[in-house]
Amino acid sequence: MTEPDPSEERARPGFFVHVVPALLYVVAVFYSGAAKVSLPRIDMPIPEDKVAHFVIFGVMVFVVYHALAFELAEWKRARLIVASVIVASALGGLLELVQYTIPYRDAEFLDWVADTLGALLSAGILRLLKPGPSEPTTLEPAQRE
Repeated sequence: MTEPDPSEERARPGFFVHVVPALLYVVAVFYSGAAKVSLPRIDMPIPEDKVAHFVIFGVMVFVVYHALAFELAEWKRARLIVASVIVASALGGLLELVQYTIPYRDAEFLDWVADTLGALLSAGILRLLKPGPSEPTTLEPAQRE
């Protein structure tokens, strides 16, 4: 029998720390998007569901970015940010398509617009933030092990 490569053993916990939270977040968003729930009514000029979409998919960019930065460490920061926005926006569109098939849910183009705008704002925030020393994209491949 051959011994397992020690670098593979160290990589596994990283997957659970960096990627699994993003997967769980996406599952939670889709679960709540398919559930029979209604948001509490709040008196505001913008419909509360659009605000919820904006915030939820804005947060999604951060968790997707964290997962992609771990999985695609060779990518530059700007590329990871753009990919995170594309993923969040595409998932927002997919959620609207899923909701279209559910009788008690409504699919709205403006929900997807709110998803994408939230994702874009988060991308701007990510762009302004200085990369931290623990951010995988700031380390050389030899330092990641």
